[in-house]
Amino acid sequence: MANIAIGYYGFMLGYLGYRDIETLAKCNQKLIVKTFHLTIDRVPSYSTIRRVMMLVNTSDLIDAFNQWASQLTTSIDLTDWVSIDGKCLRSTCQNPQNSTHDFVSIVSLFSQNTGLVLSVQKFENKKSSEIRQAQELVKGYHHQGNVFTLDALHCQKETTTLITESKNDYIIALKCNQKKLFKQVVNITENQPPKSQAESVDISHGRHLVRKVSVFL
Repeated sequence: MANIAIGYYGFMLGYLGYRDIETLAKCNQKLIVKTFHLTIDRVPSYSTIRRVMMLVNTSDLIDAFNQWASQLTTSIDLTDWVSIDGKCLRSTCQNPQNSTHDFVSIVSLFSQNTGLVLSVQKFENKKSSEIRQAQELVKGYHHQGNVFTLDALHCQKETTTLITESKNDYIIALKCNQKKLFKQVVNITENQPPKSQAESVDISHGRHLVRKVSVFL
């Protein structure tokens, strides 16, 4: 258990190599020995951490994380916005140059108010899709009155229906691949005045950003 905890603690801090994780463990040796009640006054070597990490069943780890994260949802309130997004895991891509191209992704449900990941789903590109996993996350979300934010990939009738049936709202990006819907939205914005507008200015990373939001009914 200590080896797994040390490994993931290192990953979360940006230590991606096993030797780097070993160095982190040695620098925090007293704390680790005390926290995990180790019977010997030393931390595991990088090779031991590597062997243990390779034995971890990812599905079991995700289940354990989701059970733990479910305890954090008590902090969710009506002002919270929750985001769903998927990311491909580094070094999991196989056969990128042909039709058997495959990779592993993690789809996360993220609370914008608390900064916490509330739930995750793992999938392989050849066996499932981010759309399906996002829908599963919506089905497993038991709070009401929140706003889901998703990118244009999730502009799907089934996804939006699941969100509204769960008594939540959504903001989803729209692109030209949804031709009919995109045309309808363009027609509304060009021929109707907005019901309300808001504008914000932000200076970040050397850029001067002006964000304008218009609401049409």
